[in-house]
Amino acid sequence: ALQIMAEDRRILDKPIPVVSLLKIAPAAFTVAVRPHTLVTDYWPVFFTLQDKIKIAMDQQDLSKTLPGG
Repeated sequence: ALQIMAEDRRILDKPIPVVSLLKIAPAAFTVAVRPHTLVTDYWPVFFTLQDKIKIAMDQQDLSKTLPGG
């Protein structure tokens, strides 16, 4: 997620973007991704990051790392 954010010029360098693991459940995990953008870029960045991060996670096949995986 941090690499994906680093590649998006709409995301501000400061404050530094944060990625946190919030929850691990038997079949899923919850990740918080908190970049900072200009107000006008917020929603476009929000949806772009969701798509790109989901694709990257699917390519890494993270389901094998889950407790029930």
